[in-house]
Amino acid sequence: MRRSGKAILILILLIAAALFAAASYFLLSFYVPNEHAEVLGNIRYTDAEIRRMAMPGFKEHNSLYLRFFRNEIELQDVPFIDSIEVEYIERDRVRLHANEEYPVGYLLQDGNRFYFNASGVVTESLEDETQSAEEKQQETDSREPLVAKTEGETVSSDTSFRPALVDVSRVTGLADTAPAVGEQIQVDDIQIFRTLQTLGKLVNKLDIHPDEILIDEDRTMTLRYGDVLVDIGTERLLDEKMSRAAVILPQLEGMNGTLHLETFSPDTINIIFSAYQEEPDPEQTGTEGSETAEEELFADEYSEVYSEEDYSGEDYYGGDDTYSEEYSTY
Repeated sequence: MRRSGKAILILILLIAAALFAAASYFLLSFYVPNEHAEVLGNIRYTDAEIRRMAMPGFKEHNSLYLRFFRNEIELQDVPFIDSIEVEYIERDRVRLHANEEYPVGYLLQDGNRFYFNASGVVTESLEDETQSAEEKQQETDSREPLVAKTEGETVSSDTSFRPALVDVSRVTGLADTAPAVGEQIQVDDIQIFRTLQTLGKLVNKLDIHPDEILIDEDRTMTLRYGDVLVDIGTERLLDEKMSRAAVILPQLEGMNGTLHLETFSPDTINIIFSAYQEEPDPEQTGTEGSETAEEELFADEYSEVYSEEDYSGEDYYGGDDTYSEEYSTY
Protein backbone atom coordinates (compact mmCIF):
# COMPACT_ATOMS: atom_id res chain seq x y z
CA MET A 1 0.00 0.00 0.00
CA ARG A 2 2.83 2.41 0.83
CA ARG A 3 4.52 1.76 -2.52
CA SER A 4 1.22 2.27 -4.29
CA GLY A 5 0.69 5.58 -2.45
CA LYS A 6 4.17 6.77 -3.31
CA ALA A 7 3.64 5.83 -6.94
CA ILE A 8 0.41 7.81 -7.07
CA LEU A 9 2.09 10.81 -5.45
CA ILE A 10 4.97 10.66 -7.91
CA LEU A 11 2.49 10.40 -10.79
CA ILE A 12 0.59 13.43 -9.51
CA LEU A 13 3.83 15.40 -9.20
CA LEU A 14 4.87 14.42 -12.70
CA ILE A 15 1.50 15.44 -14.10
CA ALA A 16 1.70 18.77 -12.24
CA ALA A 17 5.20 19.36 -13.52
CA ALA A 18 4.08 18.56 -17.06
CA LEU A 19 1.13 20.94 -16.76
CA PHE A 20 3.38 23.65 -15.35
CA ALA A 21 5.87 23.15 -18.18
CA ALA A 22 3.08 23.29 -20.75
CA ALA A 23 1.63 26.43 -19.18
CA SER A 24 5.05 28.07 -19.06
CA TYR A 25 5.62 27.20 -22.69
CA PHE A 26 2.21 28.59 -23.61
CA LEU A 27 2.82 31.82 -21.71
CA LEU A 28 6.41 32.41 -22.77
CA SER A 29 6.37 31.10 -26.34
CA PHE A 30 3.33 33.17 -27.27
CA TYR A 31 4.33 36.24 -25.29
CA VAL A 32 4.28 39.42 -27.42
CA PRO A 33 6.76 42.09 -26.27
CA ASN A 34 5.83 45.70 -26.91
CA GLU A 35 8.35 46.06 -29.71
CA HIS A 36 6.64 43.17 -31.55
CA ALA A 37 3.22 44.84 -31.47
CA GLU A 38 3.09 46.97 -34.61
CA VAL A 39 0.57 49.84 -34.58
CA LEU A 40 -1.20 51.13 -37.68
CA GLY A 41 -3.88 53.76 -38.32
CA ASN A 42 -3.13 55.97 -35.33
CA ILE A 43 -2.80 59.73 -35.67
CA ARG A 44 -4.21 61.15 -32.46
CA TYR A 45 -2.52 58.67 -30.12
CA THR A 46 1.04 57.42 -29.92
CA ASP A 47 2.03 53.80 -30.60
CA ALA A 48 2.74 53.30 -26.90
CA GLU A 49 -0.74 54.52 -25.92
CA ILE A 50 -2.43 52.20 -28.41
CA ARG A 51 -0.41 49.27 -27.06
CA ARG A 52 -1.42 50.11 -23.49
CA MET A 53 -5.08 50.24 -24.52
CA ALA A 54 -4.94 46.88 -26.32
CA MET A 55 -2.46 45.08 -24.02
CA PRO A 56 -2.88 46.48 -20.50
CA GLY A 57 -1.89 43.31 -18.61
CA PHE A 58 0.22 40.17 -18.83
CA LYS A 59 -2.48 37.94 -20.33
CA GLU A 60 -3.20 40.50 -23.08
CA HIS A 61 0.42 40.11 -24.21
CA ASN A 62 -0.32 36.50 -25.23
CA SER A 63 -0.82 36.29 -28.99
CA LEU A 64 -3.25 33.34 -28.79
CA TYR A 65 -5.36 35.11 -26.19
CA LEU A 66 -5.42 38.21 -28.39
CA ARG A 67 -6.26 36.17 -31.45
CA PHE A 68 -9.21 34.25 -30.05
CA PHE A 69 -10.57 36.36 -27.19
CA ARG A 70 -9.52 39.91 -27.91
CA ASN A 71 -9.29 40.24 -31.68
CA GLU A 72 -11.54 43.31 -31.73
CA ILE A 73 -11.37 45.64 -28.76
CA GLU A 74 -14.27 48.08 -28.36
CA LEU A 75 -13.20 51.12 -26.35
CA GLN A 76 -15.33 53.37 -24.19
CA ASP A 77 -14.58 56.77 -22.66
CA VAL A 78 -11.55 57.25 -24.90
CA PRO A 79 -11.83 60.34 -27.12
CA PHE A 80 -11.51 59.97 -30.90
CA ILE A 81 -11.01 56.23 -31.08
CA ASP A 82 -13.70 53.59 -31.56
CA SER A 83 -11.88 50.28 -31.49
CA ILE A 84 -8.61 48.41 -32.00
CA GLU A 85 -8.44 45.33 -34.20
CA VAL A 86 -5.77 42.72 -33.50
CA GLU A 87 -4.13 40.90 -36.41
CA TYR A 88 -2.22 37.72 -35.55
CA ILE A 89 1.13 37.60 -37.38
CA GLU A 90 3.02 34.83 -35.58
CA ARG A 91 3.35 33.43 -32.09
CA ASP A 92 5.25 36.43 -30.68
CA ARG A 93 4.09 39.15 -33.07
CA VAL A 94 0.79 40.95 -33.68
CA ARG A 95 -0.42 44.01 -35.54
CA LEU A 96 -2.79 46.52 -33.91
CA HIS A 97 -5.11 48.47 -36.20
CA ALA A 98 -6.43 51.60 -34.48
CA ASN A 99 -9.80 52.80 -35.74
CA GLU A 100 -9.60 56.46 -34.87
CA GLU A 101 -12.28 59.02 -35.57
CA TYR A 102 -11.02 62.19 -37.20
CA PRO A 103 -12.54 65.50 -36.06
CA VAL A 104 -12.76 68.08 -38.84
CA GLY A 105 -12.91 71.06 -36.49
CA TYR A 106 -14.10 72.32 -33.15
CA LEU A 107 -16.39 75.01 -31.75
CA LEU A 108 -15.18 76.97 -28.73
CA GLN A 109 -17.78 77.73 -26.10
CA ASP A 110 -17.60 78.37 -22.36
CA GLY A 111 -13.98 77.25 -22.14
CA ASN A 112 -14.63 73.92 -23.87
CA ARG A 113 -13.79 72.65 -27.33
CA PHE A 114 -16.64 70.78 -29.01
CA TYR A 115 -15.05 68.57 -31.68
CA PHE A 116 -17.24 67.44 -34.57
CA ASN A 117 -16.84 64.91 -37.39
CA ALA A 118 -17.54 64.98 -41.13
CA SER A 119 -21.26 64.48 -40.43
CA GLY A 120 -21.40 67.51 -38.15
CA VAL A 121 -21.94 65.39 -35.05
CA VAL A 122 -20.18 66.54 -31.89
CA THR A 123 -18.08 63.57 -30.81
CA GLU A 124 -16.16 64.95 -27.84
CA SER A 125 -16.10 67.93 -25.51
CA LEU A 126 -12.70 68.72 -24.00
CA GLU A 127 -11.38 71.60 -21.99
CA ASP A 128 -9.70 74.33 -23.98
CA GLU A 129 -5.95 73.76 -24.02
CA THR A 130 -5.14 77.48 -24.35
CA GLN A 131 -5.91 78.23 -20.73
CA SER A 132 -3.14 79.44 -18.47
CA ALA A 133 -0.47 77.09 -17.14
CA GLU A 134 -1.62 77.70 -13.55
CA GLU A 135 -5.21 76.77 -14.39
CA LYS A 136 -4.00 73.63 -16.18
CA GLN A 137 -1.90 72.57 -13.19
CA GLN A 138 -4.78 73.14 -10.75
CA GLU A 139 -7.14 71.08 -12.88
CA THR A 140 -4.54 68.36 -13.43
CA ASP A 141 -4.05 67.98 -9.68
CA SER A 142 -7.78 67.54 -9.11
CA ARG A 143 -8.59 65.49 -12.24
CA GLU A 144 -8.95 61.72 -12.11
CA PRO A 145 -6.87 59.86 -14.69
CA LEU A 146 -8.64 59.15 -17.96
CA VAL A 147 -8.57 55.37 -18.26
CA ALA A 148 -9.32 53.28 -21.31
CA LYS A 149 -12.26 50.98 -20.62
CA THR A 150 -13.04 48.05 -22.86
CA GLU A 151 -16.53 46.74 -23.33
CA GLY A 152 -17.46 44.45 -20.48
CA GLU A 153 -14.41 45.18 -18.36
CA THR A 154 -12.48 47.96 -16.71
CA VAL A 155 -8.79 48.26 -17.39
CA SER A 156 -6.81 49.04 -14.29
CA SER A 157 -4.32 51.72 -15.26
CA ASP A 158 -3.05 55.08 -14.08
CA THR A 159 -2.23 56.12 -17.65
CA SER A 160 -3.94 59.30 -18.80
CA PHE A 161 -4.44 59.16 -22.56
CA ARG A 162 -4.32 62.57 -24.23
CA PRO A 163 -4.80 62.64 -28.00
CA ALA A 164 -2.73 65.01 -30.12
CA LEU A 165 -5.11 67.64 -31.52
CA VAL A 166 -2.79 70.44 -32.59
CA ASP A 167 -3.80 69.98 -36.23
CA VAL A 168 -7.53 70.51 -35.63
CA SER A 169 -8.64 74.08 -36.34
CA ARG A 170 -11.22 76.19 -34.57
CA VAL A 171 -14.28 76.91 -36.72
CA THR A 172 -16.24 80.15 -36.26
CA GLY A 173 -19.41 81.29 -37.97
CA LEU A 174 -20.79 77.77 -38.26
CA ALA A 175 -23.14 77.90 -35.26
CA ASP A 176 -23.83 80.26 -32.39
CA THR A 177 -23.95 77.49 -29.78
CA ALA A 178 -22.49 74.02 -29.67
CA PRO A 179 -24.87 71.06 -29.26
CA ALA A 180 -24.36 68.29 -26.75
CA VAL A 181 -22.06 65.37 -27.49
CA GLY A 182 -23.76 62.98 -29.89
CA GLU A 183 -25.93 65.66 -31.49
CA GLN A 184 -25.50 67.22 -34.92
CA ILE A 185 -24.69 70.89 -35.46
CA GLN A 186 -27.69 72.47 -37.17
CA VAL A 187 -26.79 74.22 -40.44
CA ASP A 188 -28.66 75.06 -43.63
CA ASP A 189 -26.39 72.95 -45.84
CA ILE A 190 -24.71 69.88 -44.33
CA GLN A 191 -22.31 69.79 -47.30
CA ILE A 192 -20.20 72.31 -45.35
CA PHE A 193 -19.04 69.47 -43.10
CA ARG A 194 -17.73 67.46 -46.06
CA THR A 195 -15.98 70.58 -47.32
CA LEU A 196 -14.31 71.00 -43.94
CA GLN A 197 -13.24 67.35 -44.05
CA THR A 198 -11.67 67.84 -47.50
CA LEU A 199 -9.98 71.03 -46.32
CA GLY A 200 -8.60 69.19 -43.30
CA LYS A 201 -7.05 66.50 -45.49
CA LEU A 202 -5.44 69.14 -47.70
CA VAL A 203 -3.92 71.19 -44.87
CA ASN A 204 -2.60 67.97 -43.31
CA LYS A 205 -1.03 66.92 -46.59
CA LEU A 206 0.51 70.36 -47.17
CA ASP A 207 1.32 70.91 -43.46
CA ILE A 208 -0.33 74.35 -43.35
CA HIS A 209 -2.80 74.02 -40.47
CA PRO A 210 -4.75 77.28 -39.97
CA ASP A 211 -5.33 78.74 -36.54
CA GLU A 212 -8.94 79.36 -37.40
CA ILE A 213 -11.49 78.71 -40.16
CA LEU A 214 -13.96 81.55 -40.54
CA ILE A 215 -17.23 80.71 -42.31
CA ASP A 216 -19.39 83.53 -43.67
CA GLU A 217 -23.16 83.53 -43.99
CA ASP A 218 -22.90 82.53 -47.66
CA ARG A 219 -20.68 79.58 -46.64
CA THR A 220 -17.51 81.10 -48.09
CA MET A 221 -14.38 80.43 -46.06
CA THR A 222 -11.37 82.38 -44.85
CA LEU A 223 -8.40 80.80 -43.11
CA ARG A 224 -6.41 82.66 -40.46
CA TYR A 225 -2.68 82.13 -40.03
CA GLY A 226 -1.67 84.54 -37.30
CA ASP A 227 -2.18 88.02 -38.80
CA VAL A 228 -2.55 86.69 -42.33
CA LEU A 229 -5.95 85.80 -43.78
CA VAL A 230 -6.35 83.50 -46.76
CA ASP A 231 -9.66 84.13 -48.49
CA ILE A 232 -10.48 80.90 -50.36
CA GLY A 233 -14.15 81.65 -51.07
CA THR A 234 -16.13 78.52 -51.94
CA GLU A 235 -14.91 74.92 -52.12
CA ARG A 236 -14.44 75.15 -55.90
CA LEU A 237 -10.83 74.29 -56.92
CA LEU A 238 -10.01 73.86 -53.24
CA ASP A 239 -7.02 71.61 -53.93
CA GLU A 240 -5.41 74.14 -56.27
CA LYS A 241 -6.13 77.06 -53.97
CA MET A 242 -4.49 75.39 -50.99
CA SER A 243 -1.50 74.35 -53.09
CA ARG A 244 -0.96 78.01 -54.03
CA ALA A 245 -1.37 79.07 -50.41
CA ALA A 246 1.25 76.53 -49.30
CA VAL A 247 3.81 78.14 -51.59
CA ILE A 248 3.03 81.76 -50.71
CA LEU A 249 2.44 81.56 -46.93
CA PRO A 250 6.14 81.19 -45.98
CA GLN A 251 6.83 84.47 -47.79
CA LEU A 252 4.17 86.26 -45.71
CA GLU A 253 5.63 85.44 -42.30
CA GLY A 254 5.46 88.45 -40.00
CA MET A 255 3.10 90.33 -42.31
CA ASN A 256 -0.49 91.47 -41.85
CA GLY A 257 -3.04 91.26 -44.64
CA THR A 258 -5.20 89.07 -46.88
CA LEU A 259 -4.17 86.63 -49.58
CA HIS A 260 -6.91 86.62 -52.20
CA LEU A 261 -7.77 83.20 -53.61
CA GLU A 262 -11.54 83.61 -53.63
CA THR A 263 -11.63 84.35 -57.38
CA PHE A 264 -8.95 81.83 -58.33
CA SER A 265 -9.51 79.97 -61.61
CA PRO A 266 -7.37 77.78 -63.90
CA ASP A 267 -6.59 80.93 -65.90
CA THR A 268 -5.35 82.89 -62.89
CA ILE A 269 -1.80 84.14 -63.35
CA ASN A 270 -1.40 86.75 -60.61
CA ILE A 271 -2.46 86.22 -56.99
CA ILE A 272 -2.85 89.35 -54.88
CA PHE A 273 -1.80 89.80 -51.26
CA SER A 274 -3.29 92.96 -49.76
CA ALA A 275 -1.18 94.18 -46.86
CA TYR A 276 -2.60 96.44 -44.15
CA GLN A 277 -0.89 99.20 -42.23
CA GLU A 278 -1.43 99.91 -38.58
CA GLU A 279 -4.00 102.56 -37.74
CA PRO A 280 -2.22 105.83 -36.85
CA ASP A 281 -2.64 107.46 -33.47
CA PRO A 282 -5.48 110.09 -33.71
CA GLU A 283 -3.59 112.39 -31.32
CA GLN A 284 -0.63 112.48 -33.71
CA THR A 285 -2.62 112.79 -36.92
CA GLY A 286 -5.29 115.18 -35.62
CA THR A 287 -8.09 112.97 -36.97
CA GLU A 288 -10.83 111.45 -34.86
CA GLY A 289 -10.66 108.06 -36.56
CA SER A 290 -14.19 107.99 -37.90
CA GLU A 291 -15.66 104.87 -39.49
CA THR A 292 -15.00 106.26 -42.97
CA ALA A 293 -11.43 107.11 -42.11
CA GLU A 294 -10.91 103.64 -40.62
CA GLU A 295 -12.12 102.01 -43.81
CA GLU A 296 -9.67 104.09 -45.79
CA LEU A 297 -6.82 103.35 -43.43
CA PHE A 298 -7.45 99.64 -43.64
CA ALA A 299 -8.01 99.58 -47.36
CA ASP A 300 -5.41 98.12 -49.72
CA GLU A 301 -2.47 100.34 -48.85
CA TYR A 302 -0.27 98.27 -51.13
CA SER A 303 -0.43 94.90 -52.78
CA GLU A 304 2.05 92.25 -53.73
CA VAL A 305 1.50 90.10 -56.78
CA TYR A 306 2.47 86.42 -56.92
CA SER A 307 2.65 85.32 -60.52
CA GLU A 308 2.65 81.97 -62.28
CA GLU A 309 6.45 81.88 -62.02
CA ASP A 310 6.14 81.37 -58.26
CA TYR A 311 4.63 77.92 -58.82
CA SER A 312 7.02 76.45 -61.39
CA GLY A 313 10.27 74.65 -60.85
CA GLU A 314 11.51 72.26 -58.18
CA ASP A 315 10.10 74.16 -55.19
CA TYR A 316 6.50 73.49 -56.19
CA TYR A 317 6.28 70.61 -58.63
CA GLY A 318 9.39 68.69 -57.70
CA GLY A 319 11.17 69.65 -60.90
CA ASP A 320 8.31 69.08 -63.32
CA ASP A 321 7.26 72.37 -64.96
CA THR A 322 3.78 71.26 -66.00
CA TYR A 323 1.60 74.07 -64.73
CA SER A 324 -0.47 74.50 -67.92
CA GLU A 325 -0.88 70.78 -68.58
CA GLU A 326 -1.60 69.85 -64.98
CA TYR A 327 -4.46 72.30 -64.53
CA SER A 328 -5.82 72.44 -68.06
CA THR A 329 -8.54 69.96 -67.15
CA TYR A 330 -10.11 72.19 -64.48
